[in-house]
Amino acid sequence: MRAATSPIFDVNAAAKCGRVPRAPFAMRWPAEPPLPLEMRQRICCIIPCYNVGEFCAPVIRECAGHVGRIVVVDDGSTDETAEHLRAAQAEFPDIVHVLTLAPNQGKGVALVRGFRHALGKTDCDVIVTIDGDGQHRPGDIPRVARPCLEGRADFVIAQRQFPPSTPARSRVGNNLSTAMLSAAYRHTPRDTQCGLRAHTRAYVREVLEVVEGNRYETEARIIMLALRWGRRIGQVPVPAIYHGRNESSHYRPLADSLRILGAFFTTVMLPELGIPVWWRKGGDGQNESIK
Repeated sequence: MRAATSPIFDVNAAAKCGRVPRAPFAMRWPAEPPLPLEMRQRICCIIPCYNVGEFCAPVIRECAGHVGRIVVVDDGSTDETAEHLRAAQAEFPDIVHVLTLAPNQGKGVALVRGFRHALGKTDCDVIVTIDGDGQHRPGDIPRVARPCLEGRADFVIAQRQFPPSTPARSRVGNNLSTAMLSAAYRHTPRDTQCGLRAHTRAYVREVLEVVEGNRYETEARIIMLALRWGRRIGQVPVPAIYHGRNESSHYRPLADSLRILGAFFTTVMLPELGIPVWWRKGGDGQNESIK
């Protein structure tokens, strides 16, 4: 399998950040202040939510200080999530827009729905995704979005710095997808499953020509395509945040890992073998024999 030619760079080298001795783990990678207003207005943030309850309110509130528009997608929640989202929309009526899916359709569907809304209803230049359960700091949005805003990257993915106490179930899927992609593309980021990401508007358009939303494998397809298409990929270090034993995560280690394996087969392996993937469109909108 050929090595990738994707240009990839570490915007803030994690190794350098990690040299601070004896600092509290999260403080080795401090959150950043908001970007200037004219830059914030160019960012739209997509927040998928499914049964996150009260966790979503502080996430939305803090994101509102870092971006121009927020699209929250309630993916068929059955708890009090909808109530908290209505309150957030009332608090920030000019910034927050809530979309509702029913019943639950999967994180990938929620992301694609949010992407389509951002492209069709806003004039943003950069689309950031962040989970609604508080496992990402909104204060890291400037660090993730800046390379795209400045034209230095097409896609940026946060690289979680895992503490020793990280639950094992949180490493399973990430280790699997990273190992598979690293075998195909030598520039694969170490953390391929972090949900805190930034995408240029142009890259999201390309992705939507190919990717139909489903579950967690949708995020995997997005990074696979960036590597395969040779897009400029950036990575920035952020601390991993977990609540207890990561009970808020809906990732199913076995089922979702198998879905990611299937995504790798259709997005990477078949194209490398020259087998036409005739039911999908290419980034240029044409049916492709992916190579």
